[in-house]
Amino acid sequence: YTLDFQFLIASLSFVTFAVDHIYPQNRLQLSFTLVLTAVAFKFVVNQCLPRVSYLTYLDRYVLVSLVEVTAVCFWHGIQTKLNITDSNDYIAMITILACYLLYNVQFFIRILMGV
Repeated sequence: YTLDFQFLIASLSFVTFAVDHIYPQNRLQLSFTLVLTAVAFKFVVNQCLPRVSYLTYLDRYVLVSLVEVTAVCFWHGIQTKLNITDSNDYIAMITILACYLLYNVQFFIRILMGV
């Protein structure tokens, strides 16, 4: 269930693009709420697992999900300083989404292959 919930939390970051880009404060508020949710979920999961000195598959997945949510936050933050149009915003969303989906595909292929 852990990967499912982490995937859902990270996927919800793309919903922030539904808020009009002229309201970056609303987008940032939603994005940072998701960052805090993901970090809290990471701490809860880490308390339930044995401590090891290396990164497990779960650790890597959670870290990449946090990077994705942070990238969305970063985009919403810098859009206030750039001349953003709807098409630029759409391109940013598609780019971040494509990277995250490609990571998920390769991650699950590696898990299925046992690599």
